[in-house]
Amino acid sequence: MNILSIKGGKVVDTYSNKIIQKDLFIKNGIFVGEKNLTDEFNNATTIDAADKYIIPGLTDLRCH
Repeated sequence: MNILSIKGGKVVDTYSNKIIQKDLFIKNGIFVGEKNLTDEFNNATTIDAADKYIIPGLTDLRCH
């Protein structure tokens, strides 16, 4: 089972036009929440995203 925890990143919320610092939890490639609700995330691979932005769907339209 692939479990990932992203800690302290600045999440860009495109719906509310806000930047919010929070933790994200991903299980088997699917976002499962913003709070550690189960013990299985205690042993997750952790990415320190402090001072980094988490942005959905960036695409480089000028790439060749």
